[in-house]
Amino acid sequence: METNQLEPKQISPSNEVKKSFIQRNIVGVIVFCLFVFYDLLRSGNPVSLIIDIPLGLLIAALIQILFNVLKKVFSK
Repeated sequence: METNQLEPKQISPSNEVKKSFIQRNIVGVIVFCLFVFYDLLRSGNPVSLIIDIPLGLLIAALIQILFNVLKKVFSK
């Protein structure tokens, strides 16, 4: 009688734990939240967020990319 044994899980060569989107892009998330909060305080008009959310995403993405490049440069 044969028994079916489960194959052992293979451990990946890198011991890094996968990070969530927010953990990988914390600087961009913080910049975006601050931008939206500042816009609401400045204008007080929630309708202005229609224009400012894409602008905030663009600014946050650029700052996150810059931060990642600087992190790679200084980690060497």
